[in-house]
Amino acid sequence: MISETDFPREFIAMCLRQPGTDSLIKKPSSNLGHELGDRLVVSPDRAMRLAYDTRELLAMEVPSISAATRSGQLFDLVAGSLWRDDHFGERNELCALLAFVAWRNAAAQGLERESQEWLRIVEFIVTEKAVDFECLESFLYLSEQELTPKLELRFLAKPEDIFIALAILKRDRNRRAKAVMCAAIAIYRRIVTVPVAGATEVETQFFLGEAAHLAGAISRLVGRRKTTSQWLTTALSHFERCSAREPLVARVKLSLSVHAQGSHEHEESERWRRGLFERFVAWGMAREAFTFRLVELVILKDRGVTEPALKALSELADDLRDASEPSLLAATMVALGDLVCGSGASNSGFLILQEALALATGVGDVFTSASACITMGDRKANRGESVESIEWFNAGLRAAESSGSPSLLAYFRVVVADELVARSINDEARVLLTLAIPVLREETMIPESIHAIKLLRTIDGSSRPSRRSDKPTPT
Repeated sequence: MISETDFPREFIAMCLRQPGTDSLIKKPSSNLGHELGDRLVVSPDRAMRLAYDTRELLAMEVPSISAATRSGQLFDLVAGSLWRDDHFGERNELCALLAFVAWRNAAAQGLERESQEWLRIVEFIVTEKAVDFECLESFLYLSEQELTPKLELRFLAKPEDIFIALAILKRDRNRRAKAVMCAAIAIYRRIVTVPVAGATEVETQFFLGEAAHLAGAISRLVGRRKTTSQWLTTALSHFERCSAREPLVARVKLSLSVHAQGSHEHEESERWRRGLFERFVAWGMAREAFTFRLVELVILKDRGVTEPALKALSELADDLRDASEPSLLAATMVALGDLVCGSGASNSGFLILQEALALATGVGDVFTSASACITMGDRKANRGESVESIEWFNAGLRAAESSGSPSLLAYFRVVVADELVARSINDEARVLLTLAIPVLREETMIPESIHAIKLLRTIDGSSRPSRRSDKPTPT
């Protein structure tokens, strides 16, 4: 078993090892984008037959050992074959449907590792091109005024629709945070109001839990701390009623740990994540295990344990490069670059922060992009480069504004105002606070509102300057 202090690169391969021989689900190859030598070439007639077979599997009772086995076999065949005609992404659509069949049977039988594997696989599949995915994506991001019962019936009528829709939202959670949060809440409310035809009770609880978890995780990113706790607690209650529940519950506990860490409630954060690391490894949940490590190291950094944090963050960044997790890598490099700058190697630190910014921007991770810019502004200001620091602060605000989330922009306006007040740049800080406070009040972002008011009083000379401690930590 890998310990929390020993996190070698071999972990990546370990996380993707073949499930045990007692598994009823065949591990998918997940190689959707490459031709695999002399594999089967699928003609249009054969593609039609595969579609019929998939629909038959969707109609079978749950759980079904035969459906589980057959769906895994067909997935490998479809994913590894070459298609003569695939203009509309039918191959990827079939893979997503087969992944759903395999997941629902694995979950119904309580197969924790296998069900998690299929969830990861479908997240990968929806990054590929398919007309059905694009249509579903367009529907998910319609405004409330544009939604109609007829459209909802068309796109969210069946359990496989909800399954793929949630995978699309998870794919977009960093790139389109506000839109994803609204869509997740809309799906949650629809399922509560209109039960999903054909879904088992366990599947319904999973769908509700996934939608609530997404809403909670994104609420944290945009600063809605009260809403975050409410949604994550709701997700926990739904996942507790699922079969193969332990990995799902563990994911929410990790989110609660991240939420506590963001508020500098380090003991609370430790309580939520206690014992999770080894379990994430056992379940093959690499992303969650890496996030666990990042949370630990950010806390170490916040506590001023510089040298161990510096070494461990550098090692974690190397591991994340091998794991192809650009958002997590960017977040890690923001913390690492900040520490390197603080250790006196400013030039190296800025290069790390610029790489973090490029990574975050490349995957549309607005929160991490803004955090990287503001961290660079802070470090430039510490070197006395005031003009450059203001430019970076403004770049961070532009990144936050691009999210389309007023609450996220208000949050970062307070962060930047804090930096400006500390350097007696009071007029610009006042403007930012004046813009931020009405939004913070409307969104009931109480800690941010209180801090913003304190900063205004500092500017007015009625209180002493007090730097805010909870700078953005993009985990």
